[in-house]
Amino acid sequence: MKRKIVIALFVALLVLCLGGTPSIAVVNYPPVSAPNGPYTGFVGIPITLDGSASYDPDEPQDFIISWEWDIDNDGQFDDASGETVIWTWFTPYSGVVSLRVTDSFGETDEAIAIITVEEMVPGTISGAKFEDINGNKARDPGEGYIPGWIIKLKDEDGNLIAETTTDSNGEYTFDSLTPGTYQVHEEQLASWTQTLPDTGYWEIQVSNGENVEDVDFGNQHTAGPGPSPSVPSITEWGIIAATILLVILIPLTLRKRILVR
Repeated sequence: MKRKIVIALFVALLVLCLGGTPSIAVVNYPPVSAPNGPYTGFVGIPITLDGSASYDPDEPQDFIISWEWDIDNDGQFDDASGETVIWTWFTPYSGVVSLRVTDSFGETDEAIAIITVEEMVPGTISGAKFEDINGNKARDPGEGYIPGWIIKLKDEDGNLIAETTTDSNGEYTFDSLTPGTYQVHEEQLASWTQTLPDTGYWEIQVSNGENVEDVDFGNQHTAGPGPSPSVPSITEWGIIAATILLVILIPLTLRKRILVR
């Protein structure tokens, strides 16, 4: 290495002595296109194409000045420009998108990224609410379902999307769901302790057209105020009993009066 440096200095000195000016050749390396991917998405929903990972090996002396996209795969980079592009497909598509980058010396590079755009099919999340009498986090024979309990659907950040109430069979369903991550919570009620799930709520990943079932909640009834949404209170039991007695006794009384006459 030292020998090469000495030789180079000697040559430069010789050129200067002869009245010339040494020249240094500038080598320009082309930029590198990086369109990211693979991309997946759905018809009618914007997809972000990201070419920001593209670079020029000669930076900072040289740099990329343009990003051109061929989105319809016709070989022409005339569909969009910019480091990142937001594009919406209105029909299903499976193929590639291409990115061409150009540096300040006019050198270019091209690269492709795979993309798949599908029709979106709504999904569902469903489950049931049961009374976990023995608190073992599972529904056993003899443990019934609980109607009238509020179940909440939230996005992955915990923002409320919708809520519903368990039906007469203790079941619930959230439908028309786009693919993504959801949280499913239940309303917390006094005198009840949640046993299932352990985390307090379910985190569910719904794929395109997927129906996620058995997202169940278990609660154990504990001492304290606040009746179950499905179990009548003492007062309600009294009213029910009194009503039953009246339904039985009134016809009997009327029958006796008729027989006496």
